[in-house]
Amino acid sequence: MLAFPDSLSAGMRQHGDVNTMKALSYALAPLALAISAPSLSANTSELDEVVITASRSVQTTGVNTAYIDVISEEDIKASGAQTVLDALRRSATIQVVDSVGNGSSPTIGMRGFGSNGSQNTLILIDGRRLNNDTDLSSVNLRNLSINNVARIEIVNGSAGALYGAGAVGGIINIITKRANGNQLDLSVSRGNYDTEKYRARASAQKDAWSVVVVGDKELSDGYRDNNDLNNAFGQARIAYDGKRFSSYVETSKLDQKANLAGSLTAAQVRQNRRQTNTPNDFSNIKATRLSLGGSIALNDQWLLTLDTSKRKDELDSEFSSFRFAQSRDQITLSPKLQGSFNMLERKQSIIVGQDIERGRYEAFGSIGKPKTNSSYVQLTSSLTDRVDLVTGYRYGTHVNNISFTPKVSDSVSAGSVGVFWKATDRTNAWLRADQNFRFATIDEHTFTATGSTLDTQTGQSFEAGIEHRINQHKLKAQIYQLELKKEITFDPSAGFFGANINLDPTKRRGISLSTDSKLTEKLDAQLQVGLVDGKFTAGSFDGQRIPHVPKTSITAALNYQPLEKTTVALESQYTGNKFADSDFNNTSKVKAVLVHNMAVTQQWKDFSASVRINNVLDKKYNDYTVLNFLGEPAFYPAAERNALLTVSYHLK
Repeated sequence: MLAFPDSLSAGMRQHGDVNTMKALSYALAPLALAISAPSLSANTSELDEVVITASRSVQTTGVNTAYIDVISEEDIKASGAQTVLDALRRSATIQVVDSVGNGSSPTIGMRGFGSNGSQNTLILIDGRRLNNDTDLSSVNLRNLSINNVARIEIVNGSAGALYGAGAVGGIINIITKRANGNQLDLSVSRGNYDTEKYRARASAQKDAWSVVVVGDKELSDGYRDNNDLNNAFGQARIAYDGKRFSSYVETSKLDQKANLAGSLTAAQVRQNRRQTNTPNDFSNIKATRLSLGGSIALNDQWLLTLDTSKRKDELDSEFSSFRFAQSRDQITLSPKLQGSFNMLERKQSIIVGQDIERGRYEAFGSIGKPKTNSSYVQLTSSLTDRVDLVTGYRYGTHVNNISFTPKVSDSVSAGSVGVFWKATDRTNAWLRADQNFRFATIDEHTFTATGSTLDTQTGQSFEAGIEHRINQHKLKAQIYQLELKKEITFDPSAGFFGANINLDPTKRRGISLSTDSKLTEKLDAQLQVGLVDGKFTAGSFDGQRIPHVPKTSITAALNYQPLEKTTVALESQYTGNKFADSDFNNTSKVKAVLVHNMAVTQQWKDFSASVRINNVLDKKYNDYTVLNFLGEPAFYPAAERNALLTVSYHLK
């Protein structure tokens, strides 16, 4: 049984037109897994800052949140970012590939993953999983308004114990805004390629009740031929926040029509980089989400929470004159109890929870029904006033019932341990180890070289880090090693048209360095450097570099405020050389690229205007390069210099 992915997704987008077979989208990849280690205090002067990601719940930052990076709402506004992808590209630890060109289904990888990055990087909205567990389709970040983003929390590293399958390279948790009184935000944008954007956000609050409504509309011809986008998104949230009880209901709907430009040969890129070989290809998506949940404080020490959500996606597409449709439904239920108690005169904090997932995927009349159940526990023990020990464990079972394919069932257990040390009021350090894994999706199981199903991917991660503050400067360094067995990916040389396989053992070693400095009252600077050495450690590719993984990534940003209400932002993004995706033999090297962006923002009372210019120096480069099953490179050209003007109105 074969199925195709959303938005051109795991096939044409990730592996070149002829490699579409890689992503026959068919249902599930439930995840459940191992316990994670919390983090370390990000900033002793910001103890009020709320961080959700470290414990899967809202908590005040303390001795265990430093390995979380935060992109704040202020960072997003200053940069002039118009999409979540714009914001994520500011981090050198995140590799973003947008081969479609409209940001609807990007590949997002962390810590040395290529085309399988989206399956090894967990994307969350308010702590709820956004990844497509049923198939290889990438997360659609158009199903989110940048105007409704409060901040983005980035966990650099494995967190399989707490979050389950797919939390291998890292986690990106997008936190949305809550109502803060009665407010109205409106914005209109115009830019290159006949781009139009209209956004609205309204919130109202009375006593413990609040309502937030968000709407987005975007139209664009796109950089390339047959690259049009017509995107509409709406979201509403009603919440009650009492002293001991809170609840919410949230619903959203996406209606997206996108044309697909496809890949080009080297000769075609030289002739006209904006042309297309696929003038009739398109992908139309309709998606709805319904989430509800709440929490109740049992007493001053214990909190019981419950979150549940239902997602439904409908796809109508045409690829290379072949018309196909698919549908996906997924239901999740996540009860959790957390609290604290004293033992041996020391505080102990515990989280106990369960993740239940049920899915249904249909394409070409064939049906897949995945089921995942997993339970986890995490204990944080205060060894001294400055040292915390965090241990955790998760056990999960996973079943795949797939038409015309043998039933797949598996169980996995994983654990984690971490020590977090608040060495001084300005210095935090941590040492952690975490086990991780992911189950193969239905489309991966149904398209293999041998006809048999795939094994579960497992791995272990080791990490050490330190964060230090010197006056207005924050310095952070991390080193890590990630070892994987049975890594799941697509090999274009396997079978006749390529196939999904379990790789021989791989190892990724890396260093990430970052500085965040306030140089003067008017000038802030950020610098991030990521170094990755990813190689095969056995088998026929022993010693070869993992394809599509740059050895070096650097991002730099300057925010300058020449006047009280004027901000100028400059960004530079360097991606080092790498080998083309699927190039396991390391024969087709992709050159390094350096891209610069800038934005200027001006405020006048309740109004603001910003101009963002991407690729300021008009660099001609390819956002994505992949080898097809013939061993020939296929290119997806990136946009040349382009600008977007946005005018906004804010009313309290």
